[in-house]
Amino acid sequence: MSKPPSMPTKLLALAINLIIGQTPCILFFIWVERNCMLPWNKWGLDFPLIDLKSHSLPVKLMWNAVLILMFGVIHTTFAQPFVHQRIRKFLAGRFIRTLYILMTSFSVSLLMSCWQNTGIELYSLPLPKKKLDVLSVTVFTLLWSGNMYPFMKFGILNLFGIEQIFQKGDEIERTEGTKKLITNGVYGTVRHPIYTFTMGAFAVAPRMTLDRAWVLLFCLVYLFSLGIPREDKKLVKEFGQPYLEYRKKVPAVVPKIPFLQKKEKVVVKSQ
Repeated sequence: MSKPPSMPTKLLALAINLIIGQTPCILFFIWVERNCMLPWNKWGLDFPLIDLKSHSLPVKLMWNAVLILMFGVIHTTFAQPFVHQRIRKFLAGRFIRTLYILMTSFSVSLLMSCWQNTGIELYSLPLPKKKLDVLSVTVFTLLWSGNMYPFMKFGILNLFGIEQIFQKGDEIERTEGTKKLITNGVYGTVRHPIYTFTMGAFAVAPRMTLDRAWVLLFCLVYLFSLGIPREDKKLVKEFGQPYLEYRKKVPAVVPKIPFLQKKEKVVVKSQ
């Protein structure tokens, strides 16, 4: 049985989690809302790290697509139970969620720092710049704040790896998530509400650039081709038949719109 980590070790892990782990993730959402552009130069930082300024637009778009998919693959890979089992050989279970957050932060930092901004605007509401900025921030914040419900359901401290760090005992059974299958509330409408609210915040904008649309498009490609199938497979393995039944009834990301659903024909047999 391994010796439990000391309090200084736990506090160091907490600091790494909150500062190094969470900061790039927060910046990512600001970056998307600002149409994939942050004032790097004002901070004395020279980005992108790899500049494809001399290349054509299709090359830049393909480069950006690879960056998004790279982030998605890392995000999904480090969320898999079999990866957690291998990591347990050299890292205590209580710190696996912290490592996952760090890897996600690293990949999203690489995404932002190597992104080739096209500067192409697709549309914009006819408003003064200041009002447009206020409206954009407000809409993004309101839509993204819908994530607070699933965060509370799963437990914010658990989701951000803080609960695991300070959990009692030499080892922990789970590195993230809950033991119970949640199907009520917003989970009765969509299976993955965090994706729903996040993609909604990305999509609904008073000003849309090609860069933001590209992030949205390839995030959706990643979610429906890799992210959601892998997550569903993990949940089926964990919860079995109840999750299979739940998956049949509830869509993954896009809620069912009642008036667009096909009504079953009622056949009345004559006596």
